[in-house]
Formats: sequence, structure tokens, C-alpha cells
Amino acid sequence: MEPDNGNHNQGLTTGNNNGIPTWRKAFNGLKVVLSWLLAFLMLGAYVYFFIRVYKPENSELYEFYMAHFKFFIGLPAAGVFAFLLVSLLEQQKGPIKIKVGILNVEGAGSALLFWIVIFWTIVLSISLLW
Repeated sequence: MEPDNGNHNQGLTTGNNNGIPTWRKAFNGLKVVLSWLLAFLMLGAYVYFFIRVYKPENSELYEFYMAHFKFFIGLPAAGVFAFLLVSLLEQQKGPIKIKVGILNVEGAGSALLFWIVIFWTIVLSISLLW
């Protein structure tokens, strides 16, 4: 009988997965893909409702909506896209760690800081290019 060295396999693992089973990595990837799909479906329904369904003739609310399209569509889309980028990065590479000069951020704070940077980058590009 061989001695127990404490190295029990929790599932199929291949390569350097840091002990994370392959099925769990695949499930995490599936969650990210479904999140992207859900985000695009929700954004599409939002745009469709306000442009196609809620278009009464000579409506002041519709004119206001179309005049501020960047605010009603651009900002929510930028927030969702930034969230999906941060979650995709965390799923693929693990916890985010940020070191800038004397600033050292780890854990949830780094994900929040990274989301803010991505969000403001997208918002700035929307405002400059639109």
C-alpha cells in the first residue's frame, strides 16, 4: 500500500491549472459567455423598446431620448461592457493585482478600480467620437 501524500485529484486536470479542475474552468468560461449573451440581449431589447415600440408621433419624451442617446444607451452599455471585461479577465487570469507607485491594491478593490478605469475610458471615447 502506498503512503497518502495528500495530493487527491478533485477532477480532470491538465497542464498548469493551479489545482483547478478542468470542468470548473470550462463552467466559468460558459458563465462569461452567457453573461455576454444576456448583456447584448438586454441592450438590444432596451434599444428596440425605446426606438421602435415607444415612438408616438410628436412625443417630447421620444425627442428627448433621441437627443440624449449617448446618456440612455452609451452609459449603460459602457458599464456592462466594462463589467464583462473585468469578469472575463478575472476568470481567465485569476485575482487582479494593481501596483502603481506606492499604491498597491489587491482583491475586490483592484477589480473595482480596474472597472472604473475601463468605464471612464469607454465613456471618454464615446464623448470624443460621437
